[in-house]
Amino acid sequence: MPITYDGDVATITGIATIDDAEGLLAFLRSAHAPVVDVTSLLRVHTAIAQILRASSAEIRGDVQDRGLAACLGHGQRRTA
Repeated sequence: MPITYDGDVATITGIATIDDAEGLLAFLRSAHAPVVDVTSLLRVHTAIAQILRASSAEIRGDVQDRGLAACLGHGQRRTA
């Protein structure tokens, strides 16, 4: 499973596909102060990139996926 959830933190590892989008959206809607850790992320489906772009989640870690980095404004929303 490429996305794991622990409290208000979602950690995406490896490759996240369209099949992971619905769960991520549900997490982002229910978390009080959502954090998404992309430290070990290799690649995401564009639907996930769009969900993250539209969310107010804190993006933690270096964004390695070029498409996601572009969608998020080249890491402008990334935090350490």
